[in-house]
Amino acid sequence: MTEELTSDMAPEDAFLAQLDVLRHRYLARLPGLVARIADLSGLALETKEREQWREAHRLLHSLAGTAPTYGFTAVAQAARGLLALMTVVLDDPSASFPGPKELDQALERLRQAEAESEPLPNPEGPIIAPAP
Repeated sequence: MTEELTSDMAPEDAFLAQLDVLRHRYLARLPGLVARIADLSGLALETKEREQWREAHRLLHSLAGTAPTYGFTAVAQAARGLLALMTVVLDDPSASFPGPKELDQALERLRQAEAESEPLPNPEGPIIAPAP
């Protein structure tokens, strides 16, 4: 779809247009991803099951790495903070899980960063609309 819309553009404009579409798609998936991380983290804290902790850790690691690529540095920073809490538990089997308050605060920072995220504006306005 974007190839058809960008085929008449200069290569630089076509690249920016495709990047804009990717940013919007990424942003559309963020709320679900943050909710899944929160669910897994809460379940892990409740049950003390490390498997949920590992899955939440994997999702956070991915989020912390990909978010800055699309310009969402606050999301990446919040994800890294929560990731640090989880890494301690995964690296040391004798380590205790963080307290509910500590986990809730880290999750709230991630939710806040996600809620405040917006695609980077194109100085010349949107080139093409994102796919639904």
